Amino acid sequence: MRILIIWSGDLSHSVAIAIRDWLPVVLPLVETWVSSDDIPKGSRWGDQLTTELDSTQCGIICVTPDNLREPWLHFEAGALSKSVDIARAQVHPFLVGVAPGELSVGPLSLFQATTFTKDELLKLVRSINHAAGDAKLRPGQVDRNFDVAWASLERRLTPLADQASRATSSPPPGTRSTAPAPDPLDEQDITTLRLLAQARGESVFPNALAVQMNVHPERAKYFMEKLEAAGLLTARHNTQGTSWLLSRAGRAELVNRRLL
Repeated sequence: MRILIIWSGDLSHSVAIAIRDWLPVVLPLVETWVSSDDIPKGSRWGDQLTTELDSTQCGIICVTPDNLREPWLHFEAGALSKSVDIARAQVHPFLVGVAPGELSVGPLSLFQATTFTKDELLKLVRSINHAAGDAKLRPGQVDRNFDVAWASLERRLTPLADQASRATSSPPPGTRSTAPAPDPLDEQDITTLRLLAQARGESVFPNALAVQMNVHPERAKYFMEKLEAAGLLTARHNTQGTSWLLSRAGRAELVNRRLL
């Protein structure tokens, strides 16, 4: 049984990798797929994702506070919901540091979410096993496998859940937080800036950036628009579409980080 695990952002990616490694231990009948590690270098990201969607019977979407509102996560969730039988509910938002009530709009709100608790994850595993049809394990075997493997997943996900909780917590009224402000740029943002710096003043189209980053062109465009909104890129509109180049603020950002 093929399971596609969707993520967006560093924290969500760590959750996805943990689930990818753990789930086949509990359910040997499943094969898990995460885009970051399972797309061969040099292959076309969009084609590979389409292939995976066509062969997927189940999807798990790793939702964390930093990606809850991210358009790309909802884009992939919507694509997954069209490929998997909604009536059988084999699309599972997995929430780490996010309450079910926060999934109020968009494709994610169509499905029953799973939170990071032992009881909820056991229900998720049982649901996936039931959907496997003739290949499914006996219920008693599923429960025994889960009990044996639970501690290893708990060790990996608990620090991530704590990190998610810290990201959403705020100091009591009248107090000043001494914790450093979170970095507004993630690894993909920095990579985008560095690649545009290598263009030496020439503007870059999303398709070209997508090839360099091994991502879908729409995702590359999302990175560029996000950095433009932050003032780190400048857009150029022409008959071929929109391209972007590094702004003075973007160059200064790289210099401050000693990356340029």
